[in-house]
Amino acid sequence: MQSDRFTIIINRDRLLGTYRRDYSRRQVRRLILIVALVLIGGAVMLFFYSDNVRKNLEIFSLGRRDTTQQEQLEAAHDRIASISSRLDDLREVTDVARLLHTMQPVNTTEREGGIGGAELGGRIERFPKISSSPLDDLTQRYYERALRLDGSLSIENILVQETIERARREADIRDRTPSIKPVVGHIISFIGNRIHPITGLIHFHRGIDISAAYGTPIMAPADGTVVFAGTRGGYGTTCFIDHGYGYQTRYGHCSRLNVKEGDEVQRGQVIAHIGSTGMSTGPHLHYEVLVEGSVTNPLAYIYPEYEYD
Repeated sequence: MQSDRFTIIINRDRLLGTYRRDYSRRQVRRLILIVALVLIGGAVMLFFYSDNVRKNLEIFSLGRRDTTQQEQLEAAHDRIASISSRLDDLREVTDVARLLHTMQPVNTTEREGGIGGAELGGRIERFPKISSSPLDDLTQRYYERALRLDGSLSIENILVQETIERARREADIRDRTPSIKPVVGHIISFIGNRIHPITGLIHFHRGIDISAAYGTPIMAPADGTVVFAGTRGGYGTTCFIDHGYGYQTRYGHCSRLNVKEGDEVQRGQVIAHIGSTGMSTGPHLHYEVLVEGSVTNPLAYIYPEYEYD
């Protein structure tokens, strides 16, 4: 290298010989500048190219994400429509059931089950969003619709449970309301004042007398609990059954009992047998029905459709 020039020597094979080239300082500077400009230009082009690729990938990714979300929203729309239809069917059935059980109807506004305030705000705040997605607003509306449906279903569930409890109570009342003639036989004496067959005095007859052969089974007219079983005064061998809801029945002049105090009995169950114990002139059943402790006419609690033969 001289003071103002550069020499490049390339020793090649024998056929090509030796390559020698002299460059001035100015030429070297130009060469370095050109190489630097080429490298910088390439770097800039690479940057813009990679940025463009990145943006295209983001657009593609958002498009795929929106497509997936759109498919999910369409499925959600179908599910919401199906739930709404089933909810309408449930409301119709509930209305009929409440009508059958003489329950107050519920208007549409009460059944919407709306929520608000901090609870609604909290749920919406926790709802996941997809940023930069044009489907966010539609997703938000579907989510709020789902919240309203959830509230409506909760209200309907409460109404259904109320109706079920009412039906159970009514069924229990029916099961515990005296409703059959406790023995197969003929009624020979009714409730009211009459001349007592033994004393000959006018006496208030507290029930009805049913004539039947000695040993004929006596059945419980309803579900209940035996609160007395034994011998008591003019009743002779007798048992008392508490049916709940203010009902009690009594059975006098039995020959023998099939139950003891504390036993749970069901309608149609044999609890005793016809006899003539106590103040009696022959085999028959003295049958009483008390409501809230007051004697009432047993005939009002003998329903032909519940006859046990």
